[in-house]
This record gives sequence, structure tokens and C-alpha cells, in this order.
Amino acid sequence: MNLRVIFNGLALLLLFATAAALISLQPSLLWTTERNHWWLAAGLMTAYAVISWWWVRRSRTPAINHTGMSAQTVLVVHASQTGTATALAQQTVQTLRSSGVAAELCPIGELHSDTLQNAARSLWIVSTTGEGDAPDEALAFLQTLEQPLQFAGNHTYALLALGDRSYTQFCAFGQRVAQWLDASGARAARPWIAVDNLDPEALEQWQPVLRQFGAHEAGSMKTTRAPFVYGQLMQRELLNPGSLGGEAHRIRLGTELALPSWQAGDIVQVAVLDEQGALPAPDAAASQWREYSIASIEQDGAIELLVRLMHDSAGRPGAMSGLLCRHWPIGARMALRIRSNPSFHLPQDNASPLILIGNGTGIAGLRSLLRERIRRGGGPMWLLFGERQRDHDAFFSEELQAYADAGTLQHLDVTFSRDGDGEYVWQRLQSRAAQLQSWIEQGATLMVCGSRASMATDVDRILRDLLGSTTVDDLARTGRYRRDVY
Repeated sequence: MNLRVIFNGLALLLLFATAAALISLQPSLLWTTERNHWWLAAGLMTAYAVISWWWVRRSRTPAINHTGMSAQTVLVVHASQTGTATALAQQTVQTLRSSGVAAELCPIGELHSDTLQNAARSLWIVSTTGEGDAPDEALAFLQTLEQPLQFAGNHTYALLALGDRSYTQFCAFGQRVAQWLDASGARAARPWIAVDNLDPEALEQWQPVLRQFGAHEAGSMKTTRAPFVYGQLMQRELLNPGSLGGEAHRIRLGTELALPSWQAGDIVQVAVLDEQGALPAPDAAASQWREYSIASIEQDGAIELLVRLMHDSAGRPGAMSGLLCRHWPIGARMALRIRSNPSFHLPQDNASPLILIGNGTGIAGLRSLLRERIRRGGGPMWLLFGERQRDHDAFFSEELQAYADAGTLQHLDVTFSRDGDGEYVWQRLQSRAAQLQSWIEQGATLMVCGSRASMATDVDRILRDLLGSTTVDDLARTGRYRRDVY
């Protein structure tokens, strides 16, 4: 049971006991001591209890129920990190339904084993993020993958796996799901399809799959990408001279025309112009651009970034970070566009508590969320941020401290791992276990931005130690645990 419900109930009982004690101390009759009035008061309290119970039940987020669907309904399961797999799954459902085929859309985090076992057919569109990882919304499903299912009857499936071939573990999560379905006794309508960076030719292979599942007119699967616009380097500032972690530059970009629209938490893609100064095509290969978390909001009038200067194995500056941090002069032109990042947008409930956790250049994405939340006049916020050295890597420290002093940032926890008895972010979070539990009970949303391999993995482990894996999976499923990690 929700702890808030228990505490509220205990508080109500305490109030009843206090009222009874005070009544017994009164020297004269009270309105409530007349018998008819007692019945009226009891009736009002009963009505209050019933209404409160109904409101609590109403406010809970219901799980999607697919148990009533026909066995012949095609279950379309999607697992997405940026929204692309979800969009393709929605197109798949629309295509099937337009041909009279019953189809049901299901996020993988809300898929129950009995629902899948009762279905005769399923289509899967799943993304792999990072080095072979599952999307955040699939975290709760990972336990299901540990043991094969036993399908009650024949089950046919097909799977479209989205990934990036530049990673060693290309489409690893999609492959894992396909292997699990095979081990469970499902029959593949055709071998699973691997798609590298939304390659149109690979996506075309989904059309015959849809026809096999009953779609008469299976058109091309398309994902609409925004066009690039001309951008300009307006400002560059080295924030951490002498840092052990390498140079980090505050970059300010503008556009030649009106700034594109974006939300806090979104991503900017930066590309080089061709030799004629032309923009890349909207469907250009992902290798032509680099992505960076936006550190500003639209009202700032520019796209701000925090870019770490990277180096290759030979010690040469990275292709894009070298241009942004070193080689491009102020005023240089480039191509840029916004990629919406809906899984890292602020929660719709502007009043609920917000816990922001990050490290390194991950402070960029958190800063945009923080600034937008303050602009909206939102609820309480708690920032936990870690870097190496206070004397070098205290990014945006004056701004953050000003928010804390003004009370718009209720808690500011900054830790530096290389300073004496410094802690890592996960250690600071562990030492704040009671505060974390309290904020989660109050409905807080967790938002994590930064290094996947170190910080994000450690933070996830500590969250599961402190809150329990079931709670963390539920937070992810209901949108209260959001990550933008790389």
C-alpha cells in the first residue's frame, strides 16, 4: 500500500482520538453531544471516507489491459528510447487496421506475459541504445527475458530491430528479444530485420511482413526528420582550464534565420556543410552529425552546449568536438537541427518534486530542465551533480548557487571525486537515502543525464538497492524515471 495513504489514515485516527479527548473535557453540552447530531456527523465522515477512497483509486495510473482482445489480434510491441520505434509501431498498427486487421499497440514496459501467451501473432519494433542496452522503457521487461515462456498454442512473430552499426553491440537488444521468443516456442515469420540508422532499404523489408500479417496495402515505413538549417558559432568559452578531465567548452550557437523551436531536454544535431556550403539532406547518414544536449531554453535566445574536447587513439581532436572547441572561428557556419527527445522532457505535473542527477557535461541537459522549471514556477527541485575537481570543474556554479540561495532550487548537492574525501554521485545519493525515499513518496520524478558507462549505471544500481527494483521499474514505466545518457 502507498505509504502516503497509510500515514494519512493514521493522521485521521489521531485527529479522531484528539477530538474525543477534547469533547470529554468540555464543562457544558456541545452541538455534537446531541444524539441526532452524532448520526449526522457519522454520516458526513462516512461520505468523506468514501469520496477519499474513490479519489485515491481514480488518481492511480491504470495499467493497459490487453486481456480482453481476440486471440487473432496482432499485438504490436514497441520499445523506444527517442520515440522512433514508437512512431513506426503506430504506423504499423494504422496500416494493419486500414486493411481490417485487428491490431493493438503495446509499450514493452506494459506487456504482461499472459497477454503475449494468449495472442496468436505479434510484431515487435525495438531499439537498442548505447552499447547493446535496452531502452529505459524496457527495463521492467528485462526480468521477463530471463526465462522463456511456454506459448499455449502456435504463435507467429516478426521483429524489426533499430540500432546504430557504429556500436559493437549493434541491435543487441532486438537480437536478445528474438532469441527469447524463439526459445519460448514462437515461430518467426521471417528472420528478424536489423536497421542501421533508419536505413530506408532495411525499413522496406517490413512491408512484406505486414502483407504476410494481412495488410493489403503496405506502404513505405517512414520517419520524418527535420531539415537542417544554417547555424553560426557565436561564442566559445573554456570553462575548466587545467582540469584532469579534459577541456570542456561552453558553446553558444545561433541561426541565420529564426531559431528552431525546442523543449528543455531536447538534442541538437550539428553537421559540417559540404564543399559548396550546402546543407546535408534530412535523411543523411547519422555519421554526418554529432548530437549534444541543449543547455539552454528558447527564452535564452541561443542554443547553448557544454562540449568536451574528445581525442582519438592517436591523440587528435575529435571530428566535431575539435571544430567546436578549437578550429572553427567565431562566426563559422555549420548545419544544425533539433531532435525531439520526449523521453527526457519535464513531467506534465509541474508541481510534483523533481530530482536531477548527473555528472560531467551531463549538467547541460539538467541545466535546461532546471531553467525551464524555474521559468514555469514549478515545484521543489533537488540537483545532485558530480565532477572531478572543485577548482576546475564546477560548471555553472554561480548560477546554480544563485538558484539555491533564492529557494528555487531547494537542495544543491555537488560532489568532486578527486578532491580529498570527495564522493561520486552514487555515493552522495546513497548517503541521502532517507531524503530520496521521502521525495519519491511525495511523487518525485528522477531525471538522469551524463555518462552511461559509469555514473548512470552506478546510480541505477543504488536506486535499486535503496528503493527496490520493482519500484524503480514502476517509476520507469510510469515516466517518473527518465534518462538521457551516452
